[in-house]
Amino acid sequence: MLQSITMNMLYRFSILAAFIVCSQASHAQLTKVKTYPTVTVGEVSNLAKFIAKLYYKVGKNDTTYVIESNDMRYGNTTSIKSFNFKNEQGALDSLYSMLSAALNQPSEQTTSLKLGNEDISFSAKKAYGSTTVTIYFQSAYFSLNRKQLNKLFGKPQGFVY
Repeated sequence: MLQSITMNMLYRFSILAAFIVCSQASHAQLTKVKTYPTVTVGEVSNLAKFIAKLYYKVGKNDTTYVIESNDMRYGNTTSIKSFNFKNEQGALDSLYSMLSAALNQPSEQTTSLKLGNEDISFSAKKAYGSTTVTIYFQSAYFSLNRKQLNKLFGKPQGFVY
């Protein structure tokens, strides 16, 4: 009987010891990471369906801009794609200027550029009295009209660059 009590205590002690060792090991794997705030510049939707969002993340040494969009290839399915870039040499304003200029003079010609590490292309066309610019990246695309472009880039409505 004394032997079974000793075995039972030994069993409980080994379970307690295993729990302590495991909890210490799992705690050692967790580290707190500093997160930086994100600031939304603009977000566009059409009839409550998400189209695109432009925001930036302020880091320790730099600011990264991110454009997220719902890939229009999939129609009713939501498939969010994104690309990011630094605002080196006024990249954000240059992108807005080029997209705005394409809306001012629509043609079926595609313009390609490298923004950060991402290859992006866009074209503008007029159909049914409305001009839209379509932006292609990562084999995805989304389209914006003038009002949506201004809203995405945080420009006042009616603003034409």
